[in-house]
Amino acid sequence: MHFSILTAMVLVCSSFSAPAVAAEADLTLAPSISPDHATDSASYCTDKAKKADERMVVMCDMIDAWEKLDWNRAASLFAEDGVLHSMMLEPVVGREAITQRFRGVGSSVTRFRFRILALAPVGDAIFFERVDVFEANGHSGTTPVVGVLQIKGGKIASWREYFDRAQFLRELRINENLDKGTWSPAH
Repeated sequence: MHFSILTAMVLVCSSFSAPAVAAEADLTLAPSISPDHATDSASYCTDKAKKADERMVVMCDMIDAWEKLDWNRAASLFAEDGVLHSMMLEPVVGREAITQRFRGVGSSVTRFRFRILALAPVGDAIFFERVDVFEANGHSGTTPVVGVLQIKGGKIASWREYFDRAQFLRELRINENLDKGTWSPAH
């Protein structure tokens, strides 16, 4: 079931083309993702884009908070009863629980960048196809992701993420305990 949903999301996102921009020299994309089809978040988060669509204000604030590793600010963008759901895990419900998840997972992250392939408002949602580029526990990694953020009343009501968790863990060579919101280096 998740496969068909993910396939539909990728098809929707792929119908919007991202600006072709050379990748930053210090960011490496996954081998299957061409740097010619990805761009940094600044190309999407312009004043013009934010004025054209209030959902983009929330989306760009979230991107900025993640790239600045500001986990409290990232969580504050969720509705009080908001939901964060990485599809291979149980959903995290409520702003306080989301804050704890972000702080726990973010505690070992020293750098994070979004390389955007497509970003498209659809209904009350924004589809966000990207490659996450990160450093944590002394390791760098990349993971292709499709995210869907539902934004209502200027807050994120839900954020659903679709990515290959096994690849993500291999990239960083980590063990995880997401129930406790922590990562630790694999031995």
